[in-house]
Parts: sequence; C-alpha cells; structure tokens
Amino acid sequence: MEHFLILFTVSAAILLVVALFRGPSTAVGVVAVVSFCYPRWIPGSWIDPDLDLPIATGLLALGYYCFDRRSEFRTKLVTVDYVFLAFLLTGIGSDFANDGFQWRTLLVAYCEWFVPYLLGRLAMNRQSDIRWLVGGAVLSATLISICCVMESAFKVNVFEWCFFDRESPLEKYLDRMGWQRAFGPTENPIYLGTMLILLLPWTAYYSLGNIKDPRTWWKSIALFLCVAGVLSSVSRAPILAIGVFPIVTCFLLFKSMRIPAAAISLLILMVGMWNWSSIKQDLRSFAGDNVQAPSRKIVLDGETVNYSSTDHRLLLWQLYRTAIQRAGLLGYGSDRTSVFPPNVPMGGEHDLAALKSLWCIDNQYLLLLLRFGFLGAGLWVLLLIVSMWAFASLAQSELNGNRVLFAFLASTIVALIFIQLTVWMPHDYGFVLLWTMGISAGATAANDRDGYLEYRGHYR
Repeated sequence: MEHFLILFTVSAAILLVVALFRGPSTAVGVVAVVSFCYPRWIPGSWIDPDLDLPIATGLLALGYYCFDRRSEFRTKLVTVDYVFLAFLLTGIGSDFANDGFQWRTLLVAYCEWFVPYLLGRLAMNRQSDIRWLVGGAVLSATLISICCVMESAFKVNVFEWCFFDRESPLEKYLDRMGWQRAFGPTENPIYLGTMLILLLPWTAYYSLGNIKDPRTWWKSIALFLCVAGVLSSVSRAPILAIGVFPIVTCFLLFKSMRIPAAAISLLILMVGMWNWSSIKQDLRSFAGDNVQAPSRKIVLDGETVNYSSTDHRLLLWQLYRTAIQRAGLLGYGSDRTSVFPPNVPMGGEHDLAALKSLWCIDNQYLLLLLRFGFLGAGLWVLLLIVSMWAFASLAQSELNGNRVLFAFLASTIVALIFIQLTVWMPHDYGFVLLWTMGISAGATAANDRDGYLEYRGHYR
C-alpha cells in the first residue's frame, strides 16, 4: 500500500502542475502516459484487487477534470464512440445475463474499459494537444525501454528493484535464444512487447521530426531505444509486428507505394500459408521448444498431439470447441471466464496434461468469445477496425500536418489485430490499447470540429 500511495501522490502532483500551466485536457493526457511506467503488480486495492494503479490514476484524473472550470465536455460522438459503447453495453449485458444484476459489475466495467478509453478521448480535445502527448509518450517509452534492455542484459528488473518483486506463476528469469526475456513494469514479456508496440508510433513520429535537424538529431535515438525494448521482450508476435509499420505507413502516406505495399503484403500472406509447417517449426526453434520439450505429448479429443508454446495457440480452439459452440450471443460472462481454466463446457476426451498445458487462453478473440459471446467478440473486432480506419482517414489528408503520426497509429492497430491472435488482453497493455482507441475518437472529433492543426514533431 505504501508504494501505491507514493505513486498516486506523484500522479496527483503531476496532474495539478500540468493543469495549472497547460489546462485540464493536457494534464489528463500527460498523467495517463506517465502511468504507463507504473508496475502493474502494484494493486489499486481500495477499488478492486483486480484493478491496477494506472486505472486508479485514471480515476483521479477524470475526477479532477470534472471539477476544473476550464474543462470542456464534448457531446458529439463519432463512429469509434458508438462501436465502443455498443461493446461496453454488450459486456455489461453479458455479465447481467449470466451472473445477475450487481452494482460491482458496473463499477468494474467502468474502470476496466471506460476509464482508459475516456482518458484518451479527453486527451485529444484539440490536435494541438499532440505536442504534449508525444513528449509524454516518448519519455515513458524511452524510460521503459532503457530499463528493459538493462534487464535483458544484466537480469536486473529496475522496476522490481525500485519497488518490490512481482508475484507471478512465471519464473523470475525466462531465457530464450540465450537472452533474458525482459518483463519491465508488466507481468509477462509478451505484455511488455505489446505495450511498447503501442508506444512505437509516438517515438517514431518524434524521431523522424528530429532526425533531419542538426541541432536535435540525437533525439532520434528514442526510436531505436523503443525497438530495442520490444526486442528485449524476446516475444515473437511483437517482434514480427515491427515489420507491419513500414508496409502500412507506406500504403497510407504514398499513393505510388500502395500497389507495391499491397502486393508485398499479399505475397507474405501467400508464402506464409504455403509454408506454414516450416514457419511453425522456425517459430518453435526461436522459442527453444525443440530444446526444452522435444517430444511432449498431450491427449486432446482422444488424439495424441504434440504440444509446444507455438502449438498452444492453435490447440486452444480444439480444446474449447464445445464451449465455443454453446457460447451464443452473450457468452458465459466475466466471472466464469476470469478463472483459468475457465468454468465453461469442456466436451471431448482430454488428459490432465492437456488441461494444465492449455489453462491460459492466449487469444483475445477466443477469450472474448467465451466471455461476451459472438456479439461481444464481433464488436471488439469491429472496434479495432474502426479505430484503425479513423487513424487511416486522418493520415490520408494532405492538409494534415500530423498525418505521419496518424499513419503510425493506424499501423499499430493493424499490428494489434494480429498480436491478439497470440495473447489475451490484461490491463498491462490493455490500458494503453484502450487509451489509443480513445485517441482515435478524440482526434476524429477534433478534426471534424476545428480542422487540421499542424505540428511536425520538432522539439528544441
């Protein structure tokens, strides 16, 4: 509780100082990006044991925003807002249908989903807010990346050293390809890599805005540090996702590159499908599965199959096939799917090794399908698509001085669409993703209201 109070006080001080000099909207944005650095294992226990410190900080920021006389409350909704609200109401409806009406359900849904989204929405009241958002996001990403590179090289987690060790079912030191997998402020290396992928657009925009200026070129190192932070997680999906950025960005920003970018994407997809067995073997080798568990077998649906961390994501659909077929529109609710293994129908003949190995549903779409049904999972996919489309639309206007940033942000949503096939969404990176979706809605509304404001990312 001591560490919670210290960081909560720091957040309050930052909020008040920034609000005093720059206004409440900027303060909400800065406090949110600063909270990305907070260790996720420090609980916000005064709210709910499952809700962490960034959410508590977000509640503080939103509470302050409501009482500051300079705050602006925009009521006009955009497409992203409508889809998000539909998803949120579906989730609440699923929990009510499965577990009955509980006031706690509303509180948890508000904290889990609405708080980070609203923080992003309010942080982009005007496109001039981008300057402070870029600065805060780059500082957070750079600090996290430096600490994670150190952790990978020297096996010292700076966040644990400064606060206290995380409690996790994972080993303290995970080795892959001879490198220590960095955890940073998160509770799993893949969460770390995914969070830094979400911050990569801001560092890329900042670096490209300085690289041609002889007085500030050295600031471009932020991009390389963020990429190094992703690499330090030694997580396959986030590392592969880095390659999405140049393809999607070129497609959005350069009309002459659209056909080549689309052709390259199609070629990669076709090669991947054609050589899937070989690629899967390479992914196993990268993870060290062939060394650690060369002949591990489990019984799934009465069939003996090979198990590895790579096969894990594919075998989940087979294990939960009965639960998927019976999920319906609203699924099984949060209570039954917040425990692992989830309390859902488990048909078929499976041995104990299979149930223990596949206890964690490392697929956001599958987990949401079980939790909120086909309707909830479908709305989540739609939310990702409309958020990406909002950024892409802003990126394609020649009048927009921030179009490069929006192209990068569209790229990161595309990357997340693929990454979430390999990992569920805890608060560790989910807070940043929902905040980014809120940014997409806020930027769209700001553009519709005020038009484009130019800022090219130079800092002096």
